Amino acid sequence: MLLFVAVRYVPTSARRPWDFETYWYAATASLQGASPYDSENLVRLAHRPVGMPFLYSPVTVPLLLPLTVLPIERAEQVWFALKALLLAALVFLWRRYFLPTTSLALLGTAAILGFNGAAVWDFRTGNVAIVEQALLWSGFAAYILERRRLFAACVVAASLFKLLPIAFLTLLLVPSRQSGPRWRLFLVGMACFVVLVFAPGLLGAPWAS
Repeated sequence: MLLFVAVRYVPTSARRPWDFETYWYAATASLQGASPYDSENLVRLAHRPVGMPFLYSPVTVPLLLPLTVLPIERAEQVWFALKALLLAALVFLWRRYFLPTTSLALLGTAAILGFNGAAVWDFRTGNVAIVEQALLWSGFAAYILERRRLFAACVVAASLFKLLPIAFLTLLLVPSRQSGPRWRLFLVGMACFVVLVFAPGLLGAPWAS
């Protein structure tokens, strides 16, 4: 309830989900054999200027294709609902594994309004940040439960869009009470990340290079 109120009444300069529009038009362009990285292709599909260019690695394009099954207006609603569920799941995950004594109402309020309403901006622009955070924090929960393989998988998945979160994979090199540094898992995780990010450019469509 607080999320829907905040998205409606917390002021931002975002009047439409321009990040999501970029994702949808980029994926649609790739279906037509055009480059999602050429902003002119996005403008051609939208019949108007598109706010942001597509900047993520080629491997993310297939992940966005299911959104194109629906018209863009309906896809925006589905994207919003999916992220609302992920944010709710994040709040419960934070409380269970990291802040068990914190009031759930307080934690939910901070999650939505904290950092100058960052979550509200995320919903208004349709960015992928909450999806990224859901993967990262699921990985951190797995880490403290000594489930290092799941942690590595979550970090690699979370890094495919904005790349920098792969730095968290170095936590595998920190010994814990139950295990020493996991060098092999670290190297496997880094190798998977490099292959996923760069292989489409070497083997896929010309635009992916």
